[in-house]
Amino acid sequence: MTFPALPDLSALPDPNTLTELRRLPHWLGPALLILTLAITIAGRHGLRLMNGALLGVGWFGAAFFGLRGVPPDFLPGAAAILLGGIGLLVGLVLPAAGTAFVVATLFGAFGFLAALSFKLVWTVPVAAAALAGAFFGFTSHKKLSIALPPVFAALFAAFAAQLLWRPRYPLKTKLAATAALEIALVVFALLRARRAKKLAELRAR
Repeated sequence: MTFPALPDLSALPDPNTLTELRRLPHWLGPALLILTLAITIAGRHGLRLMNGALLGVGWFGAAFFGLRGVPPDFLPGAAAILLGGIGLLVGLVLPAAGTAFVVATLFGAFGFLAALSFKLVWTVPVAAAALAGAFFGFTSHKKLSIALPPVFAALFAAFAAQLLWRPRYPLKTKLAATAALEIALVVFALLRARRAKKLAELRAR
């Protein structure tokens, strides 16, 4: 039994080049900033917004680009709209299932990187990591609702800043600024959750 080999990453574009960003619609930058603000203000409920955005865009892109060239011509667009809408609804309405899909994708990516580092067959590590991530996300979505949304909110904000202003700083500087923003938002979320817990305890007394 043969498994597919690891893809050749040498053909991927240089991550330092930003020419592809210019092809994205101009409204995407402000939309990401608004989404970042909404996720931050919503607190725990920001998990639903985060899941809806990630699953909606992710499933839309997977269907649109995965089905390109498949007849009939309208199939990629129609499937992308349908799956994107389903992903958005799952993320907004079902926080446990939405978080399971998101965390499974993250764990699957880590499994792929591990297989790439150790030169292993990537199918088994990715599948095992994705299943573990789905279980962890489904069972721990309430705990993840505190720290996970600020992390993605910081990523959305950094990407929006790149789209709007295109700062010509070194990549290390951009990564450091994104990490600092993530830490600040996570600390803010933890402090807010702690304060809300204390208020709930006082009301219970």
